[in-house]
Amino acid sequence: QGMTEKTVIMSTMGGDINLKAAPEGATVKTMGGDIDIRDAEQFVKATTMGGDIRVDVRNGWVELTTMAGNIETTVRESLGDSDNGIKLETMSGDVNVVVPAGLSLSFDLTIAYTRNSDQNYQISTDFGLKEERSADWDYDHGTPRKTIRATGSVGGGHYPIRLKTGNGHIIVRPDR
Repeated sequence: QGMTEKTVIMSTMGGDINLKAAPEGATVKTMGGDIDIRDAEQFVKATTMGGDIRVDVRNGWVELTTMAGNIETTVRESLGDSDNGIKLETMSGDVNVVVPAGLSLSFDLTIAYTRNSDQNYQISTDFGLKEERSADWDYDHGTPRKTIRATGSVGGGHYPIRLKTGNGHIIVRPDR
């Protein structure tokens, strides 16, 4: 979606991926390693099996996935022309998002944490979301877990912001 002949497309079996710019978007994948993308436009779709992901997008949607690692993304101006918004998922790690103030956003943020973790995970946001915490342990996914979920919208809720982590914190804040 939105790809051109100048879209950066990379795939590696292992190792870090570092891009200084992706003016017409990027789709990248590594089996193991960190991903760092600066000055992207239009969209970034990035996947690593194990590693941290850092993405800086001026204008466009973002979809980032890691099995184990932290995810950090900053959107400078807008989320672009599509309705994709931001979708970030890590099985284990922190998720940190900065979005421009004043955007029309709809939030669905979820932390799942296991019984053997330190269990003090937080969703931190300035957007006045409604938070729910599960009272009982869920045994349906192998390791017993509880969830913290925050939902809500600002400015009409146009762009979806879907963030999921396991045993990590979620921070979402407007750019100052």
